[in-house]
Amino acid sequence: MDEMRKGDSKVGTTGRGIGPDYKDKADRIGIRMIDLFLPYSKLYKKVSYIVEKHNEEFKLHGCPTFDVDAMMYSCSRWKEALGSYICNVSRYLDTWVGTDKKIVIEGAQSIWLDLDWGDYPFVTSSNPNSSGTLSGAGIAPIYVKDIIGVAKAHNSRVGEGPFETEDSSFVGDVIREVAHEFGTTTGRPRRCGHFDLVRFKAAVKRLGVTKINLNHLDSIGIVGNVLRDKFETENGIAICTSYKYDGGIIDYLPEDCEVTGFHPIPIYEHKFDGWTIPEDCSSYEDLPEEAKRFVETIEQAVGVPIVYLGIGADNSKTIVRQVV
Repeated sequence: MDEMRKGDSKVGTTGRGIGPDYKDKADRIGIRMIDLFLPYSKLYKKVSYIVEKHNEEFKLHGCPTFDVDAMMYSCSRWKEALGSYICNVSRYLDTWVGTDKKIVIEGAQSIWLDLDWGDYPFVTSSNPNSSGTLSGAGIAPIYVKDIIGVAKAHNSRVGEGPFETEDSSFVGDVIREVAHEFGTTTGRPRRCGHFDLVRFKAAVKRLGVTKINLNHLDSIGIVGNVLRDKFETENGIAICTSYKYDGGIIDYLPEDCEVTGFHPIPIYEHKFDGWTIPEDCSSYEDLPEEAKRFVETIEQAVGVPIVYLGIGADNSKTIVRQVV
């Protein structure tokens, strides 16, 4: 409903209710997983309050309303399906945190969708950065051993928002098709473009990244091959290193674009030809020289080792690189 009312200023959300759910959380009226175990009358009272509160607004704008009994039925189905997995997570983690056991926490989405540090208002409703992920898991920073930054060998974005290296030409189309860049939740075609070192360096710094996992190294190589063979484009793969902005050249993300009326224009100092990764490739040494040059260009620019390289869709297609 909120997205529809924004018109041309829409954020481009998935429309699956994530934002409204976080609004309920911030309003301190949200239903917790443990609430599914409440006596029927108590849960009914909580659900009724939320439904009635939202229905008032929905009726005001002529939108369909929710039914309390239908929501209670959904709660019973959730309890039936998920009940055995609901536990005191803090107590469970406290048993293992600080021991020799390895705990891996995966943060979803991108720092540029972070509610506080992302491209506001084109962001999600939470903090998908390293500190926000720890907060959500209830683990203190002192226990962190490594922060692994996961990136693609190209850039993509679903929905609205700034995208300095977006390529709306056939190049973006090739990247989208080769890398299968369609929204996981909605299936929407993602906007695609070249790798942006300006954004990446800022992300590595803000997240405190200690190791990098670079995926789609195979895909971007194929993109280069297609651009060369089908479109006769030499050195079709590019890496953005800085921007033209407001009459000058900058190497940071400007925060005043809406005020100045200027938009950053990417400068591409590094160009690459395509490559094909052998099927039996199992080590960094087996990679084509142009692929290595691509990897090392990024690595040298950010000063953080690229330890993991994704060279295919399957988990087994990952090179673990020994970097001193």
